[in-house]
Amino acid sequence: LLFIGLSDDSRGRLGPGSDATSSLVELVVWNMCTQVLLFVVVVQIPAFVTNTMAYVDIGWPWGLVLLSLNGFFYGQGWWFRRSIACLCVFLHGLRMAVGALLLFGKQTNWTYRWEKDLPRYEFARVRWEKEMPKAHWWYKIQHDTLQQCFANCFMLALPVVLAAGNPKPLLHPLEMLGWGMWLAAWLFENQADFQKQAFLAKCKAKAQGASIQEKAAIKIAVLGYA
Repeated sequence: LLFIGLSDDSRGRLGPGSDATSSLVELVVWNMCTQVLLFVVVVQIPAFVTNTMAYVDIGWPWGLVLLSLNGFFYGQGWWFRRSIACLCVFLHGLRMAVGALLLFGKQTNWTYRWEKDLPRYEFARVRWEKEMPKAHWWYKIQHDTLQQCFANCFMLALPVVLAAGNPKPLLHPLEMLGWGMWLAAWLFENQADFQKQAFLAKCKAKAQGASIQEKAAIKIAVLGYA
C-alpha cells in the first residue's frame, strides 16, 4: 500500500546503489541498532537477572516510540507523509509505553521487580515446563523477547521506513484510507482498554466476600483459566 504512493520517478531511483535505496537502508540499519540497544538495556538484562518476561511489555512499546522518532528525524521523504505516518506509530507506542510504566510501577511499588511474572507469562512457563527442562526457562525468555526486538527492527519498521522515505508530495487515496482505518482502530482500542479496566474493577469488587467457587469463576472470566 505504501509502495503505491511512490511516484514512477521515485520507483526508478529505488535500485542497487541508488541514493534513495541507500537512505532507506541506512534508516533500517540505524533503527535496528537503536532498537537492539533499547532492548538490551530495558528488556534482556533485567529479564535475565530477574527471570521475568514482563519487561518486554515495557520495552517494545518504547521501541515503537523510538521507531517513530527515527523515521521522522532521519527519513528523507515528503515531510507531511513522514509526519503523519510517524505520528501514528508515536501515539500507538506512547499510549502503551506510558500505561505500562504507570501500571507496573503501581503494581511493584515503583521497583519494577515482580514476585511473580504476569499471568500470561506464568501460564507460558507452566506450558514450557511440561515439555522442557525448568532450568532452561531463562533461554525461552530471551528467545521470545528477542523475537519482539526483531519485529521492531524489521516487520514493524519497514512500513514506517517506506512512508518516511517516500518523496512524492501527494497522498494516494489508499494512504488516506489506511490512516483513517488506523485512527478508527486506535480509538476502538482505547475504548476497549477503558472497558477492560471497568470490568476488572467490577470483578475485584465482586470478589470481596465471594466463595471459593465464585472466586474461581471470576478468575476464569479474567484470565481464561482457574
